[in-house]
Amino acid sequence: MRDLRQTLGNIGRAALELVWPKQVNCQGCGDVSGADREYLCAPCARRLEELRAPESQRCLGCGTPVEAKCVCDRMPHVAYSRFAFYYQGPVRGVVQGFKYRAVTCMADWMAEELYGLLLREDWLEEVHALVPVPMPAKRLASRGYNQADLLAKALAEATGLPVLDLLERTRETPQQARLKGKERRENLRGAFRARTDARGLRLLLIDDVRTTGATLEACAEALLKAHAAEAHALTFAAVCRPVEGEEPQGW
Repeated sequence: MRDLRQTLGNIGRAALELVWPKQVNCQGCGDVSGADREYLCAPCARRLEELRAPESQRCLGCGTPVEAKCVCDRMPHVAYSRFAFYYQGPVRGVVQGFKYRAVTCMADWMAEELYGLLLREDWLEEVHALVPVPMPAKRLASRGYNQADLLAKALAEATGLPVLDLLERTRETPQQARLKGKERRENLRGAFRARTDARGLRLLLIDDVRTTGATLEACAEALLKAHAAEAHALTFAAVCRPVEGEEPQGW
């Protein structure tokens, strides 16, 4: 019954988005005084610029800044990984609203940021299709949507690349947010498989957040087992390093 109420609540919020897509609250901090076209109040919008991922002085494999620990060794099956923002302050609020509070209208804006990143990285001509990270069936039924799928579809509109539903979960797994690094990797070992042969395809995995890289690595391994030529990864945010200065906590 609890799951049913939660599902109905998510559906109701998603329906509300169709008739009132503009959020009054700032999605970065929850300020009720209003938000601009990017769903952020002025202070959070300024903070957002400080949280953009670096385009230089970074690992060319995982995109991690040089002053932080490279995570390439955690994702040996991922050819390249990039992210748009550090998962801090207003970025955390944006992601949590999109992921947990059914603020799905943010998908287009988030995809615009990812599209700009793809253009700067010059990956578009190298990728054949986008592949969203799949969600466990029970969680999908409860939430009513997969945020990675929404993000991939919005990005497809901007890039013209197809979205391929290539991956599926082989089993239900505990939520990664409740686990630490090694536990995350063990939790996802063998948790994904490809639905069909991906021979010769260069694929771009799409998700909202890269934390330890365990989910992206498990997905990439499954794609390569299905004979994909390469698996890259692109996320809106990544847990990488602290950013100096006082940080809003989000809501």
